[in-house]
Amino acid sequence: MDFTRYEFTLNCDHPNWITDKRHVEIIYEFLMRSDMKRIAEIGSYTGFSTAAFIEALNNGKDFKLHLSEPRPTKQLEAVMSMCKKPDNVVLHTQHGEKFLEDWQDFDLVFVDAD
Repeated sequence: MDFTRYEFTLNCDHPNWITDKRHVEIIYEFLMRSDMKRIAEIGSYTGFSTAAFIEALNNGKDFKLHLSEPRPTKQLEAVMSMCKKPDNVVLHTQHGEKFLEDWQDFDLVFVDAD
């Protein structure tokens, strides 16, 4: 999968916080080989790692993606808008600990936060 269309997410105040491209590709490949129904990403920042989940949805996977990001960036919102299945993506603007207290029973939780 070519994630170059998501490189706009790399233009940010803290580029060292962003998951590297190789790991985003690994996440995507893992998702494409799995059959999960509920996935959470704790911490999305600009959405580069979120792109793996969005592309899996765009390429035929059918899961509900819950994003926990207390301070959504414009880049994250743009990544979310690139999803062909917008009803499958839910943004929670709360910290991960509170999010996991309120929401449970995920098949996968990707923790990408401090």
